[in-house]
Amino acid sequence: MMEPSRARAVRFLLIGLLVYFALASFPSTPRPRGAIEDENWVLGLNMARAQGLVAGTDIVYSYGPLGWLRFPDPTAGGLAPVFVYRFGLWLVWLASMARLAVTVRSRPKAAWLVFIFGAIVLADVSRPDSLDFAVAGLALLPFVDEKLRRLELAGLAVLVGLTAMVKLNDGVVALLLLISVGALTMRRRLAEPAAICVASLIGFYLLATGRLSTLPAYLRYGWEIMSGYSASVGLAGPLWQAWLAVTSIAVLLIGIPAVSRKPRALMAGLLPAAVVAFFGFKHAMVRHDAHVLAFGTEIGLAALFLLVCAAGRDVRLVGVFQVAALLFSCYMTSAWPGMGGPVTRRLTLVAGKTALWQYAHWNSTYQEIEAADRRNRDSLSLGPEYHATIGSGSVDALPWDIARVRANGWRWRPRPVLQSYAAYTPELDRLDAEHLAGPHGADFVLLDWKAIDGRHPFLETPLSWRVLLDRFEPRAAGGYPLLLARRATGRLGTPRELGTIVAHWEEPLRLPGCDGILMARAEIGESVLGSARVLLYRVDPVYLDVTYASGETRRWRTVWPNLANGFIVDPMPRNQDEFAAFARTLTRLPDPVVSIAFHTGSPGQYRSTIRVVWFELPRLGTAP
Repeated sequence: MMEPSRARAVRFLLIGLLVYFALASFPSTPRPRGAIEDENWVLGLNMARAQGLVAGTDIVYSYGPLGWLRFPDPTAGGLAPVFVYRFGLWLVWLASMARLAVTVRSRPKAAWLVFIFGAIVLADVSRPDSLDFAVAGLALLPFVDEKLRRLELAGLAVLVGLTAMVKLNDGVVALLLLISVGALTMRRRLAEPAAICVASLIGFYLLATGRLSTLPAYLRYGWEIMSGYSASVGLAGPLWQAWLAVTSIAVLLIGIPAVSRKPRALMAGLLPAAVVAFFGFKHAMVRHDAHVLAFGTEIGLAALFLLVCAAGRDVRLVGVFQVAALLFSCYMTSAWPGMGGPVTRRLTLVAGKTALWQYAHWNSTYQEIEAADRRNRDSLSLGPEYHATIGSGSVDALPWDIARVRANGWRWRPRPVLQSYAAYTPELDRLDAEHLAGPHGADFVLLDWKAIDGRHPFLETPLSWRVLLDRFEPRAAGGYPLLLARRATGRLGTPRELGTIVAHWEEPLRLPGCDGILMARAEIGESVLGSARVLLYRVDPVYLDVTYASGETRRWRTVWPNLANGFIVDPMPRNQDEFAAFARTLTRLPDPVVSIAFHTGSPGQYRSTIRVVWFELPRLGTAP
């Protein structure tokens, strides 16, 4: 038994911690949206919602039909649901913390749980809302709270459905948490939370879209995006960080249980800890850039599931591990430009006080947001020649500059995968291509010749580019961005096969001669090692080395699964001017391509041979 005076001190400590974390994590106000790459998909989500576009058919992206709640555009209107969403999840997280503080029998352990959970939330700079923390809080409670276990699992099941509508891959993680926690705490009585989970998924999709017939398409294409991510957008970072991440997961899941005095107690939390740790690793290390900042808090969050089951010395073991994880997170955040400030503002309560003031003076806050948004729009206004040409026509932006369409007040009619870099698989490329070719495609396309990660646009979404060249042509209005207008008839004929070869990595391939446009289809496959790396980590990227008649050689990254759709080899424009010249006449450029070679840093991750089929794309008449 704890002494009464000590018990009171711990009680006051718990209350103080809860009040402090409530203020420090107070939901921020929505902010104005800019025009950089990541801001464009945010605008796209909000514009899609405003236009009634349906997730799964009209819009396909990693964020779902309720993704705009996480990333709202304040000037788009309808902020009441955003406030309900943000404050509701914040309250669910706080309530789960308070419930942990009450139900954990050991008062020191309860205090540490509340402290470390709150510290993880404040240290995390990657999440704009409390959804993931609300999910984690509800997932922790069934281990210590027998009285309300069914209610807590029911709440978790509801949040699984909500999470899947905000971002599908986060919904998968939440679902696995529900299954693992439910199996460990409810044993065979999983039918009830499973039914609530399905009802929640259906209900939130119906609420967001007003229909159910397109839910299978949302799940199908969402899976396409999830399955293609590791192979298509992997980005290497410092190797020591990856090894440190793997080591920390091994320590958490193997090392701590191995030295535990009560390993059976820890085992109860091992499965959900593994779920959070694995997906935290994938999130941080597949695209190893700013994503790595979240790993320290993710692994600390995973350790909470061991902590809540630990007793005696094991609590201290897990606690030391969590402190190390937070120190790593603080080190990474402080070293990354511009990231240390937000954490400091939270810890010192400056962010919370600022948010409280902004909500209390909402009219002036909104006026400032509107003024900033107007300045962003003004910087993207295009000249009268664009407006004269487009008139009342509909416009798409390729590859991602949606902000230009919004800033100029045009009717936006996007491709389903509204950002080209996210069409990670041949099916997604085909979906966009069919839209561009079909009656629902835009009348005009604003085109900027750019791509992420050193890709060549033709090697990113090759089928979509072929359709674009076939069904659109440049207009005289303006020069940058390039304006393309839809044609009534196509300009390209049916591809004619020229021959097939079996190529090897680094092998220069001389291009066959043809009168039209030369195209190739490359079939690249993963080895057993590569398949394992896609599942557990990432594969090294595939590049195409292109040699021109002038002797110049360029290396461009590819979205290699999409090369199976067939890509244009010659001409291979190097900039927007060359593309514009090619798009006007569909004739060869002055400096043609003479050879190509496939390159990767790790050939062992792929099959040793590449089947390449050459095609000629004939040019048809030039009448519009």
